[in-house]
Amino acid sequence: MSKKGLYTSFWFIAIFMVTALIYFTANLQKEVPPIAKEVKSVSGEVLYTYDDVAQGKGYFQ
Repeated sequence: MSKKGLYTSFWFIAIFMVTALIYFTANLQKEVPPIAKEVKSVSGEVLYTYDDVAQGKGYFQ
C-alpha cells in the first residue's frame, strides 16, 4: 500500500472514531437518570438528599 493510501486510511478512520466518540458521549448525557431531591423511608425519615449524592460522586472521582 502506498503512503497516500495509508494517510487516507488513517484520516478516514480517525475522523470516523472521533465522530463516534462525540455521538456516543452526547447520547450518554441524555440517558443519565435524574437524581431525586431527597429520598425518604416509609416512616418519613430522610435517608439522603441530592447534596449527599453529589458529595458522594465527588468522593468517588
